[in-house]
Amino acid sequence: DNQNVVVSETVETNELKALAARDKAEKETERQTIKDNQNVVVTETVETNELKELHKRDQAEKETERQTKAHLKDVNISESVEGQVRKEQHKMEKDWKETGKQQKAENTNFDMARALF
Repeated sequence: DNQNVVVSETVETNELKALAARDKAEKETERQTIKDNQNVVVTETVETNELKELHKRDQAEKETERQTKAHLKDVNISESVEGQVRKEQHKMEKDWKETGKQQKAENTNFDMARALF
């Protein structure tokens, strides 16, 4: 009895067919959208205009910096009071260190036995 039964359609097969058809339609829509988007030409957007302005500002700042550096090459630095004071302090510090070194050298030659008598 059951061996001669032919299953033509079931609810499950109908659902699977509908699902497959839906997936196929979505993929076709996606392919068509990609194909159509290849023909789109973007001319201007608010974002691109903003980025252009930002780039122009950056370039202007860099050019100003280059000009300033170029002009600073021509500046002559003369002696200042502060420079002289620093030189004096540096010389005094060097002399103090040298004195300390010489004192160490003299202390190494000191003989305690002779100093007591």
